[in-house]
Amino acid sequence: MQVQGLVLNSINMRSVKHGGKKTYKYRSRKTVSKKENKKLKKKSKNVNVQNEIVSSEWSSDKTVKQNLESMGLAYDPNRIMGLSLNEPTTADMETEEVGNLEQATTLGSVKEQRKNADKKSVANQLEQAAVVAVKKQKKNREAHLSKDDVGFCMRMTERHGLEFEAMARSSDNIWQYTAKQIQRKVSTFKKSSAYKKAEKDMET
Repeated sequence: MQVQGLVLNSINMRSVKHGGKKTYKYRSRKTVSKKENKKLKKKSKNVNVQNEIVSSEWSSDKTVKQNLESMGLAYDPNRIMGLSLNEPTTADMETEEVGNLEQATTLGSVKEQRKNADKKSVANQLEQAAVVAVKKQKKNREAHLSKDDVGFCMRMTERHGLEFEAMARSSDNIWQYTAKQIQRKVSTFKKSSAYKKAEKDMET
């Protein structure tokens, strides 16, 4: 027996030996969809959004997927990996402009369009916040050198100043660093707290 638009919910079967009939209970797909959507929205309410930008735009009346898509964010990153990176042609841009004009009346009121634009700007805000965070991290990152490298750089700069070729030829260069390698190490050393401490010790 084939029933379209219905989802089999449960089957109650009686023994064939006793002449019983099979009974079926059905519920519509629409009912199932509503219940599933309700569950997803309930999960959305329980989501702990730690990012302030996303949290300010998060709606408990929407599912996680609906929230992310309304902010211009990808729910499934794997789906966007195959997007074309080709630059749009002039014809494409003209077609898009015509399409935008034709769709203007179907986008809703100015208030609704502005609200949608604000949602899409969340992605841009997150990008800007990420750039600032990376710059801050680089600025605060401690230049790292091992104790051996710190001692090596201190001895070399005391004896040879900034003559990196002379440092490379020095008998103290037991690791056979090139002039370029020594230059990079000295540059890192000068950004480290060890160099600042060495300067203070020399002044006292």
